[in-house]
Amino acid sequence: MSKIKELQQFPTIFTFKIVVESGDEFKEPVKKLFDLPDKEVEIKETESTGGKYVSFSITTVIMDYEELEKFYKEISMLKGLKFYV
Repeated sequence: MSKIKELQQFPTIFTFKIVVESGDEFKEPVKKLFDLPDKEVEIKETESTGGKYVSFSITTVIMDYEELEKFYKEISMLKGLKFYV
């Protein structure tokens, strides 16, 4: 993550990619994490062909490196998380 701090200029439009197990108990925490009244957030949700997983592409403005780091820490603790970038 420190490379991002050196290479990325802030504020920036940033897209998070998150894959979780299918089911509301896994999807709702992702949506709640990005339910931010003070930010414009675009969420695209796609279910896998077999229906076992759901991927999210979430785009929003990130103001600084600390905010980006905070989001990644919270994402890493999501229940049912399979993958994130």
